[in-house]
Amino acid sequence: MEVDLYLRVREKENRLYSDAVVAALPFIPDGHPLASEWRARSISASRLTRYLSRQSRPLSILEIGCGNGWLSNLLCNSGHHVIGLDQNLYELKQAARVFSSKSNLSFLIAEIFSAPFKHETFDAIILASVIQYFHDLPSLLMALLQYLKPNGDIHIVDSPLYADSEIFDAANRSEQYYSKIGFPEMARHYFHHRESDLFSFDPKWQYRQPAQFLRGRVLLRSSISPFPWVIIRNKKSDDQDQIISTAFSRTAKKYDAFAENHPHLTQMRNKVYTHVERFIPKNARLLELNCGTGIDAVELAKRGYTIHATDNAPGMLDQIPEKIDGQAVGEKITFQQCSFTELDKLRGAPFDAVFSNLGGLNCLADLSPVIAQLPIVLRPNGLVTWVLMPPVCLWELAEVFRLHPRLAFRRFSRNGTHAHLEGLDFLVYYFTPAKVLQWFGDDYECLAIEGLSVFTPTAESKNFAKRYTRLYRALSWLDARLAFHRPWRGWGDFFIITLRYRPKGK
Repeated sequence: MEVDLYLRVREKENRLYSDAVVAALPFIPDGHPLASEWRARSISASRLTRYLSRQSRPLSILEIGCGNGWLSNLLCNSGHHVIGLDQNLYELKQAARVFSSKSNLSFLIAEIFSAPFKHETFDAIILASVIQYFHDLPSLLMALLQYLKPNGDIHIVDSPLYADSEIFDAANRSEQYYSKIGFPEMARHYFHHRESDLFSFDPKWQYRQPAQFLRGRVLLRSSISPFPWVIIRNKKSDDQDQIISTAFSRTAKKYDAFAENHPHLTQMRNKVYTHVERFIPKNARLLELNCGTGIDAVELAKRGYTIHATDNAPGMLDQIPEKIDGQAVGEKITFQQCSFTELDKLRGAPFDAVFSNLGGLNCLADLSPVIAQLPIVLRPNGLVTWVLMPPVCLWELAEVFRLHPRLAFRRFSRNGTHAHLEGLDFLVYYFTPAKVLQWFGDDYECLAIEGLSVFTPTAESKNFAKRYTRLYRALSWLDARLAFHRPWRGWGDFFIITLRYRPKGK
């Protein structure tokens, strides 16, 4: 959004204030057109400052979209160290001018997706009346979580969140409102987010608006805020990473044993290899994420590729040297223990392609943090081929007829599905191709999406292909003919997606 447009709208709405008024916010004269709104914001700000002041020490706080800095100032008055961030230079200058005497308060002009902060810098990040200016709320939250210390919180206040059924009407109200005040183009920059956008983040609803208050861009006629207060805690992914790493390390030897004499899993892998060969030229250097025990690395090396195989489970990696020696592909494979969330630690970049097979990336609720790191390890015009698990799996849905509804619908859980492996529990998430493409954004061109095991059984079914040979062949025939077509290409036990990295300006 152009800052100039934003400022002209704020001026029309009487939201650009004098220095004297900004210094006194959130308290504002009763005669001001927005006095009732500021009474509500004063109450929500007081709730927030009281909550944060319960800590036994001063906090390091980042406010996104701080504007004229009034809330950042209020927070620093409680003894916290606060940075207010915005792209609106006009109001940032006013904030720096009005609150210049505060040594524990500073202001920065920056865009949050390229902000100069180190990981795990802040105890709290505040989003006050700002999420409506971000197109993709989950991507914003994933970007912010990396800046939070373990058990730090994101606070969403003074912004509407809608039920799915309310989005259309809310968007219409915004269009009518901005047209009425003479800025219809602003409606394209004002976004309406669903409550369901937060489900995968395990949100805590600290405050919910009373039902009698309407949502939307209306003047508040009460001092009670119509907007929720939501807290999202950084339940450090390192904990889940460690659990998953331990679970797969424990099962490493069983993993290879399960793959033996498993014709269906072999067929699935061969389809993946065929897909890879269709798009990635031989002799390319591949980075493999979640390589497991090296089954795919060895096979791809035999097919002419050079592989740098990575996994975060040391027990899995321990199985690779024996495979390399047994297949005489040692010069084609290197391996390294590394999480896919820490690609900056990899050796050997950049690569011609990044490959991940059989749902290893489905342990994340959002792939944006991995995708954001791909430019570090992937050449321009390089390829990404990932095999991911979608929500719609016909074979599992059929379990409803066997009176197993929990299994049939487990992939549709908005908060992730609990998986149990080697005595440990962790969450698995399922993605539609459309959601994955949204995460990749405009810098990536989608080349192909292919359903994997759309009609044939899931990878867990080891004996079906051997017991029901003719039926399995028929289902495989359907797979081969429909896997590249809608809607089948996004259904199945997995889907394969290949994209080309074409960064803007290159």
